[in-house]
Amino acid sequence: HTYIAGQSTDQIISAEMNVSGCENTSTNCSLPGGGRPGFYLSHGDTWLQVLCTYLIPIIAILGVIGNTCSFIILKESATRVSSHFYLCCLSILDSLTLVSIVFSIWLAVIMPGYYYVLYGQVAAWLRSVTSNCQVSQFRVYISFYCRMVSVWTVVILSVERCISVSSPLRWGTRLCTVRNGVWAIGGLVLLAAPFSIYAVFGFEYSEKYRTCRPNDHFFIGNILSNVLFSIVPWIVICISNSVLVLVLRKRNRRSSQMDQKTLRQENSITTRLLVVSVTFLFLTLPLAITSAINSYYELQDLRTHKTGIVADLWMVSFVLFTANFASNFWLYCLTGRNFRRAAVALLTCHLDSMRRLRRRLDRGSDSAAEPPSSKLTAVSSLTGHDVAAKQSAALLSQDDRQRKLRQETNI
Repeated sequence: HTYIAGQSTDQIISAEMNVSGCENTSTNCSLPGGGRPGFYLSHGDTWLQVLCTYLIPIIAILGVIGNTCSFIILKESATRVSSHFYLCCLSILDSLTLVSIVFSIWLAVIMPGYYYVLYGQVAAWLRSVTSNCQVSQFRVYISFYCRMVSVWTVVILSVERCISVSSPLRWGTRLCTVRNGVWAIGGLVLLAAPFSIYAVFGFEYSEKYRTCRPNDHFFIGNILSNVLFSIVPWIVICISNSVLVLVLRKRNRRSSQMDQKTLRQENSITTRLLVVSVTFLFLTLPLAITSAINSYYELQDLRTHKTGIVADLWMVSFVLFTANFASNFWLYCLTGRNFRRAAVALLTCHLDSMRRLRRRLDRGSDSAAEPPSSKLTAVSSLTGHDVAAKQSAALLSQDDRQRKLRQETNI
């Protein structure tokens, strides 16, 4: 997670000059004021450093564009469908996180390491720009803050759709509302601020190395953030998604009266849910593992993790982690027909067609020809992993409502 979750403090800002790096460059490796610089940040193979230097900003740009398109498509229904409200918030938060990644780990760590290989003085200039303690504190705090709110928004969305599917009448219509969504996001924004404050106290100026360096408070905060950014969200999301999948499968077996189109739609919901969940775990799990390895080396006061295969794995895992905040739009297009058509219409400037397709998202229908009067016990959202509980309850017949209430109250 950029400066997150156990990424070693020595890996973030190297304490020593890599002499071989100077020998391999044709430029002067001394600081303008004399002395040997303490800014050599290249870790892993040079080709991997070069790849990440170009790949991360490309991912960030595509992610911001995709998140902007998602927000435009979903903003109209965000005032009526709680899941769309969360997804709109997630689009904004993911974009802010991508920008903070570019101005934190990419600008301060990866880019100087790349330019050091080619142009020592360019790296020295970048190092001088990013070595100010106040600037480092602000960049890292914003990066941690946006990331925490983004990750826990996904957690809230997972819990909300689990509630709305498993108990649409008893709890879904009460809890899964836009108003409650506003309160949930507002509370999350307020709670995330103090949990990220350790980044402000985690840097101090080092007279020895003439730069701003992470201290012990930052290292301890990284370990705690690994729990908040990775372990706890994964547990909650896995439990919520597992319950949701079981409920949908159980409902399919009992839905003998449903037509085949409804059954196919239910199966499609499950498939999309698994795609989104597996993608999230796949893109975030590698960085948590490599960060834990770095934390172990840090506790053992070892330095072997700064080079070789461990450093290469961290670099690759960080690129995957960055892609997580840029992947939602493409997953929506992959798993939702109406969303995909609306996105194509938006990108090709067919705004009337985009608005017409956007209105269909309110019904949660993935088929353009699906009748709105179809009896569904759960109505899927554009991503196939959200249920509009109020619409689900409204579409149930009176007999279905009574039968559902008897089941939920064990009568």
